[in-house]
Amino acid sequence: AFSEKAKEALDFIKEKGSEIKAAPPVASKKDNKDKDAEAPPNLQQLSAKAGATKNSIAKDLKMVKTLQTKLLSKAVASEVMKKMKGVFTKYDKNKDAVLDRKEIAALAKGEYKFTVPEDSLDLIFKAIVGEGKGVKADDFHRLICAVGVARERSKDQERKAEREQGEAELAEAKKKVQAVIDEIGTALKAASTDVTELNNQTRALPKDSKDMKSQAMVARAEELEASVKAAAEKAKAAAEQVENFGSDDVEKALEKWVKAEKNRMSNSAKSLDAQISKAKTAVSTFKDQVTKKDAAEVKALGAKSMKRLRAALAEKKVEPLELFREVVGSKETISKDAF
Repeated sequence: AFSEKAKEALDFIKEKGSEIKAAPPVASKKDNKDKDAEAPPNLQQLSAKAGATKNSIAKDLKMVKTLQTKLLSKAVASEVMKKMKGVFTKYDKNKDAVLDRKEIAALAKGEYKFTVPEDSLDLIFKAIVGEGKGVKADDFHRLICAVGVARERSKDQERKAEREQGEAELAEAKKKVQAVIDEIGTALKAASTDVTELNNQTRALPKDSKDMKSQAMVARAEELEASVKAAAEKAKAAAEQVENFGSDDVEKALEKWVKAEKNRMSNSAKSLDAQISKAKTAVSTFKDQVTKKDAAEVKALGAKSMKRLRAALAEKKVEPLELFREVVGSKETISKDAF
């Protein structure tokens, strides 16, 4: 209320300040009876007095609030102590004014659903009881803190055990997945070895074909086609393994790793497909060259044969039919060797 009154006074001065300044000064009466009377305060003096009053009220209010907080805290603390004393009495079953090991264990179980480990009880007695029979009421707050610490320590151990078990299970799951990855990797490596050898052979075809006869080229083309087919089958089998990888349920923590491994192996499988396609193209080009060379060889052989036949006819001075009979006898066809 005092603070509000001070605020109203300041607001009034602020609102009416211009009017107060404009008002004529009030003359003081200085007669014999009231010769020491003071002049009325001006606007500046009124404002300063109102401000000082407000600050004083605010300071007093802060002091009252602080005192109120202390009293309230003291009351709460008193209530807490009263409650703690009730809990102490509740578990002091033998009424000897101390809590022994059995009573402390009952307290932890009853109030916190916590079974105190024996080593924690040993630490509590060593730190709080010493040579006594048990924890006294004056040390009960220390006992509560110690039980809380023991409970948190136990929870930490449980969390650690759960974490370690989870890590072990995850490591085992990763080990199994890694075994599948290694198996697929072996298949990809085997296919890659064949494809690399195939590419080395097909790259040499343009140079080798220059000195090869058409029949040798045909045999070489058939050999390479068989190699391409075998390599393609290996690569396809490995690609199917990659495609099926990760289809089974995997641990959530491994999903990112499994996805990365699958992408890596998929890229390897795609690379093999590209190399096989390149080898197929090289073999196909080689076969085209075989066809052209075979036609050229047949043409050259035909010309050479005709030349030799004409020379033989001229030398023997016989007709073509007579020369044919001389070679094959009474047969109507000529054998390869006779030709």
